[in-house]
Amino acid sequence: MNSLERAITPGHLLRFTLPTVVMLIFNSFYTMVDGAFVSNFVGTGALSAVNIVYPALNLVFAVGIMLATGGSAIVGRQLGEGRHREARENFSLVVAAGTVLGVLIAVGGVLFASPLVRMLGASDAIYADCYDYLIYMSVFAPFAVLQMLFQYLFVTAGKPQLGLVSTVAGGVANIVLDYVFIVPMHMGIRGAAVATGIGFTIPALTGLVYFSVCRSGNLYFTRPVWRGPILLESCTNGSSEMVTNLSIAVTTFLFNVEMMRWLGEDGVAAITIVFYADFLFVAVFLGYTSGVAPLFSYSYGAEDHDRLRKLFRLSMLFIGVGSAAALIASL
Repeated sequence: MNSLERAITPGHLLRFTLPTVVMLIFNSFYTMVDGAFVSNFVGTGALSAVNIVYPALNLVFAVGIMLATGGSAIVGRQLGEGRHREARENFSLVVAAGTVLGVLIAVGGVLFASPLVRMLGASDAIYADCYDYLIYMSVFAPFAVLQMLFQYLFVTAGKPQLGLVSTVAGGVANIVLDYVFIVPMHMGIRGAAVATGIGFTIPALTGLVYFSVCRSGNLYFTRPVWRGPILLESCTNGSSEMVTNLSIAVTTFLFNVEMMRWLGEDGVAAITIVFYADFLFVAVFLGYTSGVAPLFSYSYGAEDHDRLRKLFRLSMLFIGVGSAAALIASL
């Protein structure tokens, strides 16, 4: 039986969403690992540069999450309705659209890197590090978008464990390569960016290969059919998640500007450490909501209202308990 069709119990719900929670936590590690190696082996100024550039990177994640959440909701609903062929065509269309947007962001990031880092608040002392980090990260933007897409779509396909394994593999590669590029090879902040980019690439390529080769499940690549309303619905449906990520980018930007104004590079480095702790808590909740979303979409498409009500009650319980635990842990 497809894992999307199984009876809803607290145990099944936790098992189904746990891989996505762990996946999102590992996602938050990418920037944290860069920061740890950069601060210890390059310097405080370089750590500030990572956080200065972060709002631009968050834009990439926001685009990926918008398409991923909106697209997976549509695909999951269509699978629940039994419209498998249409679901595969729309799935392929969303991935193709994400790839195109990723390439456009990469080109824009490379062409406009200099004015972007100035706009984000880079001082003369850290301008070069900000510029290098943004340039190298921009090159990997298509893989970052695809990684985000496949994290959600693996869950929609009923394969959250595969998404988890590929994300963990990317995270481990990021940690190892951060050390190799920064310490023995002395690549500095450019090494941190390349290591993170390779970390994005591993789950992105895993998704491309899996959905191209494995045709035993409900979801796999087929020839995409242009459906403008589907892309529009994906964007509007995923816009709330996109705005959530953009709000993080705006908050980070404002903190960076004020810290740079009052305390300089050291102040930006200090707020970066606080943000790292925040990323971990946010990742848990984003992971749960992302993991449970396909179950809602599938049940909605199947018109199983009793299942929907049970999912809602259990989700409110888990979020409530998790919020209380996060408050206690943070204090």
